[in-house]
Amino acid sequence: MRRAIERVSADLLAAGARVTEQPLPFDFEELLACFRRMIRFPLAVLVAHGHAPPGATRLVTDPPGAAELFAALAERDQMIQRFEGWLAGCDAWICPAAPTAAFPHRPLGQPIQVDGESVSSQVIDPFCTLATYTGCPALVVPIGRDPVGLPIGAQLIGRRWRDEHLLAVGQVVIDVAGGAPFAPDL
Repeated sequence: MRRAIERVSADLLAAGARVTEQPLPFDFEELLACFRRMIRFPLAVLVAHGHAPPGATRLVTDPPGAAELFAALAERDQMIQRFEGWLAGCDAWICPAAPTAAFPHRPLGQPIQVDGESVSSQVIDPFCTLATYTGCPALVVPIGRDPVGLPIGAQLIGRRWRDEHLLAVGQVVIDVAGGAPFAPDL
């Protein structure tokens, strides 16, 4: 994944795009903690009505109150402002869509290989958390294939309310990547 992202970034740079590497304006663990506090509210409703997804009941042992909801919404607003400020002047943020190329479907949580290590398939979930939590538009474009031919995608995340702009950026990335997935040098 890393090599594929680096290669498409280099190709974009060679095509005249301005590409910079910058750390997020917050620690990703901080973002996940904020997201988990926010997700407790819809999960509590699902648990209360008997429609909880697997693992939800352990996340919502006691229903959150109104004060917690308003605190979580304020925290989300602050995170959105930080991310929007970080994206200012950029067309999009390019990052992996997942920690690994596509893998065969399997039961939730069953192990997958990431960098030679066996980990829960749930490790793919945090890669969509930033866009989901902030309400920023996101899309995945094909940028390569792994050594066995499985597709690799890059996730592009743009500024809020600029969905059409992000789609145009996505088309540029696809065009620069050759119009079809290329095989990165792995």
